[in-house]
Amino acid sequence: MSTAPSPNRSRSLWIALALAAVVAAAVIVWFVSQSVGSDPGGAAPTPTATSASATPTPTTTPTPTATPTPDAAAEAAFLADVRPKINDIMAQTDPPITPDIVATALPDEQLLMIGKNLLVTGDAGIDAIVDATVTQIGDVVPVDILRQLFSAVLESASTHLT
Repeated sequence: MSTAPSPNRSRSLWIALALAAVVAAAVIVWFVSQSVGSDPGGAAPTPTATSASATPTPTTTPTPTATPTPDAAAEAAFLADVRPKINDIMAQTDPPITPDIVATALPDEQLLMIGKNLLVTGDAGIDAIVDATVTQIGDVVPVDILRQLFSAVLESASTHLT
């Protein structure tokens, strides 16, 4: 009897990982909006009057520089740190899931968004992501694996994005 994961299980895990990433993004956006707070009874912003005769001032577009900004350098360091962690977790879970598959399911932009938002939400954000993911897709990806994944993202974000 073979212990290797079946192709269907690998495909299911890949799909579940992609869905987990989407759920994570949605949960984080909701969680952060709730954390920041809103004033539902507050007055709507009042539009400001502009003069019809006002001439718009021309704007210049800054020229890109070859030197990365501190944010870009921090983001690159975050991605360089978190990618191997996520790849290792997924390879241990299901060896046929390659780094390319993980990168497709969790693109850089999404990892950055999740990492930055987990800095705000912390462990409560991880709990919310895991709970929402399990609610949406069931236990295709075990809860402990989801926690490992998002804990790794938070750990790398704490190191590089603060």
